[in-house]
Amino acid sequence: MAYNSTNLQHFLTSIEPGIEQLFFDQSIGGYLSTSLLFEKATLGFSIGKYDNEIIVTDYENILGQTYISIDGEIIETQAIASPIITVVRRGVFGGSKSHYAGSIIRSIDNNSFFDTLIGRDYLQYRCVALKNTDSLTSYSNVSVDIIENSDNQGSLIELAVEVPVNDAFLQNSADGGSKMTVIDSSFIGYTDNIFNNSVLSFPTDPYSPSGNMGQYRLISSFDGSTGTFVLNSSLPLAVSAGDIFDIEPSPASRLSTCFDNFNFNSNYISGFVEYGSIDVNFSGLRMHGSNLNPGDTIYIWLKKKYLGNSAEYLGNGFCWDISYS
Repeated sequence: MAYNSTNLQHFLTSIEPGIEQLFFDQSIGGYLSTSLLFEKATLGFSIGKYDNEIIVTDYENILGQTYISIDGEIIETQAIASPIITVVRRGVFGGSKSHYAGSIIRSIDNNSFFDTLIGRDYLQYRCVALKNTDSLTSYSNVSVDIIENSDNQGSLIELAVEVPVNDAFLQNSADGGSKMTVIDSSFIGYTDNIFNNSVLSFPTDPYSPSGNMGQYRLISSFDGSTGTFVLNSSLPLAVSAGDIFDIEPSPASRLSTCFDNFNFNSNYISGFVEYGSIDVNFSGLRMHGSNLNPGDTIYIWLKKKYLGNSAEYLGNGFCWDISYS
């Protein structure tokens, strides 16, 4: 996986919002977890296209890894054990290039994203969330591209994209409400219940008159004629006029186990591909089209197929890329 922006972040998914996800085989859809797919470090000194030594300032975050990504270049290294990293191979899946000090280094786990277990249908699934974590920047013409597949003739990786029913709406100002409702007339006209199961949160900054900062609840129902959100449980304090709130994108579909049949029938899920590009507005249904605006999230589904003619699970590396303008 390679991309340049430090604000497009991959997260594991979980059955509930806002919790840590410790297991790849439980990242099978649902809500954004607090766990990043790729841990990060920082490039300590600039490197040229042919340098074979990399110095990082916080190597502990990527300890033991043997593949890293810097500004879209994937680099194979010796197992990372100190701030000085020895390069084995530059420009894996593409050319090498120069990188400036301060660039973000992302670890790429080469072994454990998929494991050696297989289900009855010789399939495994994973789902990760791609989120624009920037509060100001939007990315246009976003697509997800699988550019390198497994070298193992006994297995194949396929990728699909799921888009949420609703995109993110940040920094909204409530007209009022109660402990169980939030009213905002700017949402009048949206389809009834289109925001169901999305997270409505009150950010810690800026200050909200009610004092509900830091609280979040799931949306149980939405009335488009009045702009009223009904929450799944009571807030500590009644919502006041001027309270700032965010609406997170709706969750992904979720499997019961990573071996379940992927039988979701939805216009919000693309078909699986072995190679090629999937525009995030493949369905034409996204509220924000092909853009990823601040807070927007899309979900990337990955399917590993065991083809049965290989005794080992070696050479299963694969690479996807996020393209944008």
